[in-house]
Amino acid sequence: MKKDKQKKKFSLMSYVCKHWVVFTSYITCLALFYIGNTISTVLLAKALAFITEYNYNMMLWYAGYASIAMLIGRLCLIVVDFSFARLVRDVSTEIRVDLTQRIFEISSKSFGQNSAGMFVNRIAYSPESAVECISDLVDVLGNIFASVVNVIYIMCLNIYVGLIIVAVLGLLMILEYYKVKAYAKNKIKRNKAHDDIVSFSNEIVRSEKDIKSLNLEHKLKEASIETYDKYKNARYKWYTTDVKFWSTRHIILEIFAFALILFSLYLLENGFIVLSSFLFIFSNRSDFSSVI
Repeated sequence: MKKDKQKKKFSLMSYVCKHWVVFTSYITCLALFYIGNTISTVLLAKALAFITEYNYNMMLWYAGYASIAMLIGRLCLIVVDFSFARLVRDVSTEIRVDLTQRIFEISSKSFGQNSAGMFVNRIAYSPESAVECISDLVDVLGNIFASVVNVIYIMCLNIYVGLIIVAVLGLLMILEYYKVKAYAKNKIKRNKAHDDIVSFSNEIVRSEKDIKSLNLEHKLKEASIETYDKYKNARYKWYTTDVKFWSTRHIILEIFAFALILFSLYLLENGFIVLSSFLFIFSNRSDFSSVI
C-alpha cells in the first residue's frame, strides 16, 4: 500500500520543464508576435489617417514602422511553429515511454476491467493531445492580451465604443461558459464511445479463431452495430453542439460588427473621433472576439 501511495503522479508540466529552453523560446516569440501585431495595427491606422491629410511623408514613415513590426511578428511566428513541433515531438515521446513502463505496474485485474485496447489508445493518441492543450492555453492567453490592449486603446479613443465592446465580450463570455460545459460533457461521452470501439476491435482480432469456431459471426455483427451506433450518436451530438454555439457566436459578432461601424461613422461625422481612430476601430471590428 505504501508503494502505491508513493507512486509519482503524472504532471504534464514536469515533462515540459525538462525542455525549458524550447518552451521559453516558444512563449517569448509568441508574445512578441502578438505585441508586433498590435503595434502594427495601431501604426497602420495612423498611416492611413495621414493619407487623408495629404501628408505622404509621415504616412510612409508610419507604414514602414508598421511593416517592421509586422515582419518581426511573422519571424517570431516561424520560431513558434518550430519550437512547438519540437516540444510536441520530445514531450509526447517521453510520455509514451513512461506510459509503456507503467503498464508493468498495473495489475492483471485492471487489464480485465479495462480492455487492452483502451490502454493502447491512450498511449497512441493521448500524449499529443495533452501537449496541444498547453498550446491552446498559451494561444488563449495571447489573444486575451492582444484584445485587452486593443480595448484599452479604443477606450482611450472613445469611451462609448469601448463600453459597447466590453458589453459584447461579456455576452460572449456567458455564451462560452455554457458552450464549454456542454462541449466537455459531450466530449467525454464521445471519447468513451471511441475507447469502446478500439477495445471492441482489439477483442475481435484477438478472438477471431474462437468466434469462427463457435459460429458467433451473427452475434458479433449485432454487437458491432450497437457499438458503432453509440459512437456515431455521441460524435454527432458533440459536433452539432459545437456548431450550434459557434453559429450563435458568429451571428452575434456579425450584428455587433455592423452596429459598431454605424456607430463609429456617426461619431466620425459629428467630430467625436478622428479618422485614424475610426480606421483602427474598423480594422479591429472582428478581432475583439479572440479574447474568448
